[in-house]
Amino acid sequence: MQAGTRYIVMVDDLNMPAREKYFAQPPLELLRQWMDHSGWYDRKLLQFREIIDTIYVAAMGPPGGGRNPISARLLRHFSFMSFTTIENESLERIFSTITGSFISANFQGEEYSALTQPIVEATIEVYDTIARELLPTPAKSHYTFNLRDLAKVFQGILSGDPKSIRDPNGLVRLWVRMCVYIYIVCLRECVSL
Repeated sequence: MQAGTRYIVMVDDLNMPAREKYFAQPPLELLRQWMDHSGWYDRKLLQFREIIDTIYVAAMGPPGGGRNPISARLLRHFSFMSFTTIENESLERIFSTITGSFISANFQGEEYSALTQPIVEATIEVYDTIARELLPTPAKSHYTFNLRDLAKVFQGILSGDPKSIRDPNGLVRLWVRMCVYIYIVCLRECVSL
């Protein structure tokens, strides 16, 4: 290591370690010990090992579904940034704009344009249902449905070939196919099939 070098250690899913009988989380206590004392004591060489020029960055979700609460003794060392989930009204506006502009640019007729809002609303409803019902399990506690899964449905619709879709029912079939495909892929990640 060169003098003046700085390191950033990223800890993803900080609240993933399971709690013991008396709520201790040993992996997190090691991190806290470094933050409190700038290092660890080496029991073999009988000397203190100081760790310098290192920053910890961590990410975690709210407790629940395999994620555990973290002690305030560790959390006091971090600055918090929090992101709220996007409301359905905002999701509808975003995806209606994207889908509507694709349909109006590639398909002629009012019957195609009339499908924009129902497709967006139905996709968001399916997404909400799956995210609410298929919570993380202890075996697959790392996976939760997110906005990326929802966006993949619309990405599939936007990649539809206007030459192959001859009528509005073809667009609806493409939408159904994308919903089924994306959510089956997500189910494989979430539960063992």
